[in-house]
Amino acid sequence: MSRVAICFFGMNRCLSLTYRAIVENIYRTIAERHSVSVFGALMVPSSAFTNPRSKELAFTVEDNFEAILQPKNIARELFSVKRSFMLTEDEDFDYYLYVRPDLYYCTPFILDRYIALMEADPRPRVITPQWQKWSGLNDRIAFCNRAGALVFSKRFDALWAYVQETGEELHAEKLLLHTLIKGGAMFDAHLTEFALRVRANGMFKPEEYSECGSYLPTLEQWRNRL
Repeated sequence: MSRVAICFFGMNRCLSLTYRAIVENIYRTIAERHSVSVFGALMVPSSAFTNPRSKELAFTVEDNFEAILQPKNIARELFSVKRSFMLTEDEDFDYYLYVRPDLYYCTPFILDRYIALMEADPRPRVITPQWQKWSGLNDRIAFCNRAGALVFSKRFDALWAYVQETGEELHAEKLLLHTLIKGGAMFDAHLTEFALRVRANGMFKPEEYSECGSYLPTLEQWRNRL
């Protein structure tokens, strides 16, 4: 039985709306075939936050992460992806699933197909969604072997090198691609699972799955499942 570390990162905008999908499509599905441990390293602003792009104005994060998802460790740092990996280092895991608590996970995570690929080719590998790459790689979800997780978790350290080498402003998806290339990680496979972003105001973000290549349910169909 493989040991899988589920690492939450980012911000707890709306776990009250997403936790059921996390339990059903991540915890329960993966635990049927693998040993699971949960870690969390979330950012908690000291005051209300505003994000004009996502229409979140003066919102505070929810404080129910620990009670609902019961992670083994909690840390609240700006470099939450890096920190979430550091929290796992006292134990030996085979695979790492990086997920955000502010996504509504629409499909069950079936990891066996990806594990078979990693077992056949043990090079550092990071598997990300096939949708919304935005000229890079989708940085919201990732499944990695241990060597791939070492590279994936170092994006914070790669920020300055990315800006210097590309001459571009910070771009999340391009930064992930740049980090994996520089770190020698394979990224040729993609996750077929997908998710919706949920804002702190409770609004589900209509998504464009233009790079998915298959039919996906509409936003309203997913909303009706809540």
